[in-house]
Amino acid sequence: MSYQPQSAVNIYEAYIDSLAKEAQELLQLPYKILFDAGHGPAGRILKDLIARLEWMHADVVLDEANGDFLVHSPDPTSQEARMYIESLLVQKQYDAVCAFDGDADRLVVYLPQGRMLHGDELFFLFAYGRLHEQPLQAKTLESKPLQSVVDIKASATLLRVLQASDIVCNVVPTGCAYIKAALKERVGAICGSSTSGSCTGNSANSVGRKSRSATRRSGYF
Repeated sequence: MSYQPQSAVNIYEAYIDSLAKEAQELLQLPYKILFDAGHGPAGRILKDLIARLEWMHADVVLDEANGDFLVHSPDPTSQEARMYIESLLVQKQYDAVCAFDGDADRLVVYLPQGRMLHGDELFFLFAYGRLHEQPLQAKTLESKPLQSVVDIKASATLLRVLQASDIVCNVVPTGCAYIKAALKERVGAICGSSTSGSCTGNSANSVGRKSRSATRRSGYF
């Protein structure tokens, strides 16, 4: 007797549903954002997610997957990619450009002037947002400071700025395994790798609201 599945699950739709649920705080985002999918897998997902979140001012370029990477290299930090993005910024004004690498596991952010934000800067934006979006509560002796986990490649400037903002810095060796291990010991901490510019945390579902608030407060947009 052959096995008959009880129900079929559309994995792609389930993935879009999950992303949209996590990003509900970003519904109807007012910013003008350009997404460079880099001919990678991010293109289709971005277009569907943007439609779901009703981002009326967002555009996507190079959204068709093509392993030959016809326009620029799959590295969004390359000179070739930068020149392409700068050419688009000349044609239309955007608040930011988000460029993905070839397999869509890395994101680089460019400002309207064409300057690329470094990983340390992105990390600070997320940490700043997490710090200032916490519920306002009366500080007591039991109040615990916000914890951050950064890899050893983080700049001295980032560590100094975080510490000046009363954010505890925990420096670990480079590598996801070390960061994940440190996160397990520090519930609610924000973490990231300065080389990739990625930032996550135990409260990942709140990153969207906090990153938007951080950019607004810090004056990037």
